[in-house]
Amino acid sequence: MCRKEKKRVFVGIQLRLMLGLLSVFAVSLAVVNVLVAGQIERSYEEQIAGDLQELRASAAIYTRQLLVSGGLNNEEEGFQDTAPDILGELLSLGYERVAAYTTGGRLIDRTRDDLFDGGIGNDLESAMNGRTAFTLIRQSGRRLIAQFSCRMDIEGKTVGILRFELDYSARRQQGELLSRLVFMVTLSVFIITFLAVEIMARRVTSPVLMLARHTTRVADASEEVPLLPEELRRLEGRQDEIGRLAVNYGHMLETIREQMARIRRDRDRIRQLYQEKQALFNNVTHELKTPLTTIQGYADLLEQNGGRDPVLFQKGIRHIGTESRRLHEMVVQLLEMADRTEQPPADRVELASLVRGVVEAMEPKARRYDNRLSVQVEDGLSVKGYAGRLWELTINLLDNAVKYGDPGGTIEIRLLAEGECALLKIANRGLGLTCEQREKIFDPFYQADKTVSREPGSAGLGLPICQKIAEEHGGSITVESTPGAVTEFTVTLPLWKEAADPGTTSACSRDAKGETRS
Repeated sequence: MCRKEKKRVFVGIQLRLMLGLLSVFAVSLAVVNVLVAGQIERSYEEQIAGDLQELRASAAIYTRQLLVSGGLNNEEEGFQDTAPDILGELLSLGYERVAAYTTGGRLIDRTRDDLFDGGIGNDLESAMNGRTAFTLIRQSGRRLIAQFSCRMDIEGKTVGILRFELDYSARRQQGELLSRLVFMVTLSVFIITFLAVEIMARRVTSPVLMLARHTTRVADASEEVPLLPEELRRLEGRQDEIGRLAVNYGHMLETIREQMARIRRDRDRIRQLYQEKQALFNNVTHELKTPLTTIQGYADLLEQNGGRDPVLFQKGIRHIGTESRRLHEMVVQLLEMADRTEQPPADRVELASLVRGVVEAMEPKARRYDNRLSVQVEDGLSVKGYAGRLWELTINLLDNAVKYGDPGGTIEIRLLAEGECALLKIANRGLGLTCEQREKIFDPFYQADKTVSREPGSAGLGLPICQKIAEEHGGSITVESTPGAVTEFTVTLPLWKEAADPGTTSACSRDAKGETRS
């Protein structure tokens, strides 16, 4: 089953920060204004309570004075008789809405006929129960009415109840004005703070957003990792965490670029190795198929007619033998090219005597093809390696020079020292090699031109074997040639050193590709 990938919604850090700040500021503004409004409400309630306490004390004084001046006793009946005078006195003092009640809550008199038509309120009921209280009534149009009921106690006796209705609308308007002013001031402070925090937040988050956008480009890049833009390079000069992040990101990006380049090189190398492996497989199968086909064909002919035709019998035996030997030689050469997991200890090999021995062994073959061998050998040159493998390398190169050289020509063999290396040069004149041929001359089974060889049956494995032997000894082999001129192979080997290690890379190693001689 295919797993369905969940689509992720991207929310920017700046948007999240802005929404978070707005939420915090909105809640804070609401809380501050609720607290301020409550405090203003409690403040003018306390002021009203203070005013009413003073009013109660003043009313008690006027009541006592009127009772004494009228010669009335301090009883409820005396309060009822003097209630109109008490209300008149309070009216002259500016209290226009006042009523007098008995201790049982019965109305005695009032300054206005429409006053307290609502019946017994909470404040009057509290006064009847022995408690002084007031009720705040908020009306439309920002009006605030306070209904205040207080017991009149004269010399420890309760003679009646006075009930006032006072207008505190102006005070309410002042409180609301103060509340709005506090709201506007608080809102302004929050807006300024929000803008300042937003500016600071943008300075902090903008580099992070730039890094996020660039990391997205890096994540979407399939081949080439984008370079660090100039705007991010400028961040590296900051002396804070953002600067350190930019520096680390730049280093990480360089590492990624190096790794990607290495991966591409490895990919191309693997692809090349695969192609070379496929080409080698195709060449091996093709080269092995040819002698096997010949052997099988003559074997079938011999089985059918060999006994009755002596000429066919001898011809078939000869061809079977020739192709069998060629097949055996090809298999041996392929084994020579295989990696050797175990090698005997390397020894000191004196090159001058080895080269003279190879030349002496190849002298008869060179004379047979009308070639002359010219030898110039510098004595005292030794390398660390295997004499048998170096003999095989030298004889293969000299054999090629004989087979592909012009008849009657001279083959030059030179051995000399150059720096810390020994150079073996074998040159002959012939058809030469083109640039394309030089590029492929060391590929297995490649043959520049089979028609120019004096000995048929070559499988094209000699030069790859020579290259492998040179590399085994820490050296290299190169070719210089132009069409119709001299072709010269050069084997470069590191000279003998007491502490030499044949497994280490030598300065004598060179690219095996050919060069054009001017």
